[in-house]
Amino acid sequence: MRGRHNSLQYLVNLATGCWEWNLVLSSGYGYVWHGGRLRKAAIIYWEKKNGPIPANKELDHVCHSSDLSCPGGVACRHRRCVNPDHLELVTHAENIHRSRGTKLTIEQVLEIRQSNKTQRSLARQFNVSNSNICRIKSGEAWKCLS
Repeated sequence: MRGRHNSLQYLVNLATGCWEWNLVLSSGYGYVWHGGRLRKAAIIYWEKKNGPIPANKELDHVCHSSDLSCPGGVACRHRRCVNPDHLELVTHAENIHRSRGTKLTIEQVLEIRQSNKTQRSLARQFNVSNSNICRIKSGEAWKCLS
């Protein structure tokens, strides 16, 4: 259910509280021309309310993480949300972990990297493919933890 129109480029969804961006979208995210360049609208709204985002952090849509019915990816309707109250500062690793389809926790990835077990036994233990274990051990996967 959509509600009030905000003259600042978004609609407020009365059911969810999301501020749904109505202008430029790319990969489902809202973008706006700001400070001489195209930037994610959610970042602009976050910074207006909370100040600059620290270098080691990024924004995650809390409204997405709590909606288990969301398909994720480009079809995710939460990507267009610019409500700063629906955004949370997280590390890149935490953002990846929260995304749909992630089977392993950060702790499990670290355990895999430190383990002396064979790739086959680790794959069985964590219910993932041998190639996934190989990519984790080599640092190709989960680069954000390197």
